[in-house]
Amino acid sequence: MLPNTPTYTRAAPGNLVAFTTSLLAAASASTAFSIGDSAGSPSSALGGTLQVAVTGGATVAATNGLVWTVQKAADTTPNWSPTPYVTGVTVAAVASTLKVSTPIDLPPGEYQLTVTNLDSANAVTYGATLAILA
Repeated sequence: MLPNTPTYTRAAPGNLVAFTTSLLAAASASTAFSIGDSAGSPSSALGGTLQVAVTGGATVAATNGLVWTVQKAADTTPNWSPTPYVTGVTVAAVASTLKVSTPIDLPPGEYQLTVTNLDSANAVTYGATLAILA
């Protein structure tokens, strides 16, 4: 056994952004977070796993879904990269049903999660979970 075996800690759903966060029709929202920075996660963090979830509103339009991007920064300002580090689409095809993205593994760093509601007529709720490997 290694002297300092890393521990993967699963997180409570919505620990980064609560699953009850409302996003109006065609709106966007951003959340900054850190992996491996004592301000956002343990400084010993070796990485993290991100999942984004969306729940369709009472009505689901043909254009439903949530586009999400993760941008990374290397400086302290932070200046977010104009090119997404990773991007995805999570579609809530059934009204009032939670749909979760595929988990994305991220190395230590400074990140910004941006979500955009593709539904131009209906609000959705969304959330994000971040688990840490330290």
